[in-house]
Amino acid sequence: MDNTLNFLGLVKKAGFLAIGGQSVSLVMRTGEAKAVFTASDASDGSKRRVRENAKTYGIEYIDLPYTMFDLGCVIGRGSPGTLAITDKGLATAFLKKLTQSADCIGFRKRNTPQSPSLRGAQRQSNPDENKYLKIKSPTKNS
Repeated sequence: MDNTLNFLGLVKKAGFLAIGGQSVSLVMRTGEAKAVFTASDASDGSKRRVRENAKTYGIEYIDLPYTMFDLGCVIGRGSPGTLAITDKGLATAFLKKLTQSADCIGFRKRNTPQSPSLRGAQRQSNPDENKYLKIKSPTKNS
């Protein structure tokens, strides 16, 4: 199992992980969310809703390279499509682990001073969403 995914399990045990659409929406509205994530196979409607809310509240949004099944196995809960980390230090550490484990192309430094620089991150093509990143799935060595 991926070390980055295991880190999410630790975040959950520490009590800083919101799981599922309603919980994630609540922590975004209350300002507790520091970073929000969607699974790679989450519905387009869920991704759009989370992305727009993240943009509204100024929260880091990442479309993860992991499926809902992968996330569910690690955190021990069904198949969540959306997650949020509510601790700034843990969110920064997770983002660093994510970018180190991802096989990304084209590093571009971002302009947001409050967010960590994400090495190897790739911008999405929509200019309205230039703050949000899409991380490519890590390759498996076979």
